[in-house]
Amino acid sequence: MEEDQTDRIGKIGVTSKDQPKTNAARAGTGPTTITRESLVADLRTILVPHHIARAREIANRMTKPAESVMAAADLVENFARQGRVG
Repeated sequence: MEEDQTDRIGKIGVTSKDQPKTNAARAGTGPTTITRESLVADLRTILVPHHIARAREIANRMTKPAESVMAAADLVENFARQGRVG
């Protein structure tokens, strides 16, 4: 099944070479094809209010990007100062 699936999913441009038998949105459910309709249905399923609220709760507990960068830089600098490089 090497047909180009671009027409089936509009402007996303995923072809069968990118996803020969399954797709990530439906991993483990067997061979499928993404269509515009199936993508919209899947997004409606996961974007229900309680999922959005839960995502916001988790986002508030996550480390902010700037803090993560500073912590990573501190770890690298401390490691280098200990002379264990190489």
